[in-house]
Amino acid sequence: MIVIYNPSFLLRHHTEPHAIKAAMHGFDTYVLGLAPIHMREKPRLIDRKSGPGRKMGSQFNTTISAVSVLDSDGLTIYHNVFAAIPLKVDLFSGIAVRQFKLGQKRPGEFDVWQEVG
Repeated sequence: MIVIYNPSFLLRHHTEPHAIKAAMHGFDTYVLGLAPIHMREKPRLIDRKSGPGRKMGSQFNTTISAVSVLDSDGLTIYHNVFAAIPLKVDLFSGIAVRQFKLGQKRPGEFDVWQEVG
């Protein structure tokens, strides 16, 4: 597990949930369907997904079980869905820790963090 210590409110945007998700899984990307130009149709949204820039995947960085942020609000853990040895959520029961995992991906929607534990 990687722990990022962020004592400063000035750098808070670097450790917000969306920034952690983008670092772990890539930037949010829209997949558009385009008709031939002569048909004069507007592009249509096919899907939303995590795109380029991902630092964790099924074939790389599987040794990182989670990325966590330690700040004035306490410890927040973001579990890596690709971890070869994932952290058990109940490992942190009994202490004031917030934990998140990516929810089930639905077509046309971005993955979102869901609180667990």
